[in-house]
Amino acid sequence: MLNTDLFWATDWNGAYNYLTYGDFPLVLQLLAINTIAMTILLVRAIMSKHKMRATSAYVVQGLLVAANIAVFIKSDNSYWITKFLS
Repeated sequence: MLNTDLFWATDWNGAYNYLTYGDFPLVLQLLAINTIAMTILLVRAIMSKHKMRATSAYVVQGLLVAANIAVFIKSDNSYWITKFLS
């Protein structure tokens, strides 16, 4: 059986506040990055004769995950960079 107590105990307001924080909200930044990547991959799949190699697909997926993580920690990085430079 699933433990639904964890679902109801989650701080959903905190998650909402975190994802909607910023001048350009974080959730929209993630959506933009993922939409651009998906569009590029779909256009490539439609236009090319050859399928992408499995290793190339893994590299692209890894880069997309890294870009999503970079969006999440962008504010932390800017804090440490300005602290280091000053």
